[in-house]
Amino acid sequence: MRTTTAVVLLTVTVLCLGVTARAVEGDPPCQADVERWCGQVPATGSFVQGCLQAHAGQLSAGCRKYVATYTRDTEKLHGACREDLAKHCAKLERPNVAGAKDACLLRHRDALSAKCRETLDATAAR
Repeated sequence: MRTTTAVVLLTVTVLCLGVTARAVEGDPPCQADVERWCGQVPATGSFVQGCLQAHAGQLSAGCRKYVATYTRDTEKLHGACREDLAKHCAKLERPNVAGAKDACLLRHRDALSAKCRETLDATAAR
C-alpha cells in the first residue's frame, strides 16, 4: 500500500511539473516555452527558433513578443546588410546556424557599409 501511494504521488508530481512549466523571474523570456514545446529539438542551428515559431500560438506572451521582435530585427538587419553579407559572409561554413550571419557581421563591423553598421548597432542596442 505504501509503495503504491508513493508511486502515485511521484507520478502526479512528475506530471504536474511537466504541465506547469513556468518562467522563474530572471529566466530568459522563452526558457519555459523552450522546455515545454521544444525540449526534443536539437539546441543547435535555428532549430529552436523554428520550433518556437511553429508553436507561436501556444507561447507565453513574453516569449511571443521576444520571438516577434527577434524575427523582425533579424529580417531588418539581413535586409540592410544584404550586400555586406554577400561580400564578407558568403563563405560561412554553416550559414544557417542561428546567429552565424550576425556574428560574421560583428566580426567585420569596421568594414561594413554605413547603412549596415547603423542597423547592426541599433539592433545590438536593444
